Amino acid sequence: ALAPAITFGSRFLDGTKGQFGVLEMIMSSAISGMLFSTFAGQPLSILGATGPFLAYTLVVFEMAEGADLEFMPFYFWVCMWCSLFTILV
Repeated sequence: ALAPAITFGSRFLDGTKGQFGVLEMIMSSAISGMLFSTFAGQPLSILGATGPFLAYTLVVFEMAEGADLEFMPFYFWVCMWCSLFTILV
C-alpha cells in the first residue's frame, strides 16, 4: 500500500529530523511485503507503518538523541533485540 507509506513516511521524516522518511518507508514496506508473502503464508496481515509503529520509532529517536547516539544504528540494534525476543517467545 503506497498511500500509508507516503503518509506515515512524511510523519517519520518530521519526527526524526530527516533521518527516516518516505523513501525508507516505501522501501521497507516493499521488502517486508515480498519477504512476508514468500515465507509467511498469511496474505492478509498489516505490513506497513501504523500509528503505534510511528510512536515507537519517535520514542527510540528521542532516546538516541538523549544518549547522544546516532539514530539509525541505534534503531537497528533496538529492532534486532526485539526480533530476538520475538523469535525466542
